[in-house]
Amino acid sequence: METFDELVIEHDSGNFNQGISRKMRALLKELKDHAFEQSTAKGEITLKVKFEVTSNGRVQIKTATNVKGPGLPNTTETRWVGPKGSIVSEDPRQTVMFKGEKEPTSSR
Repeated sequence: METFDELVIEHDSGNFNQGISRKMRALLKELKDHAFEQSTAKGEITLKVKFEVTSNGRVQIKTATNVKGPGLPNTTETRWVGPKGSIVSEDPRQTVMFKGEKEPTSSR
């Protein structure tokens, strides 16, 4: 082998190339689905190749991959701390305007 692409294609009797190609297609599908919902999506595949050469010229080649797809979208929500220290959905400093109106309650 003289080129990097030959290494990828031939490594592990071609199984490595087939496996990383499957991972690439799965990542791209996930990114496409995510981008449909969020307008954009990012991901990456990291390939690490380690070589160990012995004095007799034998070379051992080890590969490792890491696939990173889109995470959950970042969200922001405003809640308040209630009188008992729980998180509530309504500002406990607001007074009830009409009798029978629901008092602030903790969320979940």
